[in-house]
Amino acid sequence: MDGPSALLVISSERGLCGGFNSRLAAEALELVRQYASRGETLRLLCWGSRARRLLEAAGQDVLYGAEVTSAVLPAYETVEAMTLQLLDLQERYRLSRIVMLHNAPSGRFQYTPTVRQLLPPQLDALPRPRSRVELRPARDGPAMRAHILAEWVLIELYGAAVNSVLSEQLARISTMRLAVDNARKLADGLRFEHHLARQRQITDALLEVVSGYRATLDI
Repeated sequence: MDGPSALLVISSERGLCGGFNSRLAAEALELVRQYASRGETLRLLCWGSRARRLLEAAGQDVLYGAEVTSAVLPAYETVEAMTLQLLDLQERYRLSRIVMLHNAPSGRFQYTPTVRQLLPPQLDALPRPRSRVELRPARDGPAMRAHILAEWVLIELYGAAVNSVLSEQLARISTMRLAVDNARKLADGLRFEHHLARQRQITDALLEVVSGYRATLDI
């Protein structure tokens, strides 16, 4: 299929502290610039309202947007319906390639934007079948290939959605850990200031006593 490429950005519905959505938007804008430098058009598709708002605020046109669940794993039926919509978009706009961008866990409480080609599938990375399967009747071949392709896209997208939700939880944990650390630093600073103020108060009281005592000696 000869047509433009598309980038599917999987983000979240809620704004989070940190760069969960902003890093995705920045990565998407960089990919748009890379395609434009080669004279190619990259259409933008968004799962999740946050990335769509950020990209539109940056002056980008979003071809398609859909809401996603936040903080919970998406229902398989929901991802299936969204997959069918995506395949319909591919046919309608004759998209030659679809690349997906989403956050994925990368370490302890860490996540990173990940780019993977969704369509056409990269068959070189798949294990080769041990034997050929003869399809009977042979005329069912195109329908079978279309069905297998749809199932492949569904599995890939569901895995990406799960990784995105896991990364969203990691972002919340990381944000809360940072908030706790900042609260501890603030509490330590307040304790230090309280200690200094108490020491000054004691010193002033002692100076008043000494000054009073010296005043009585001078009488």
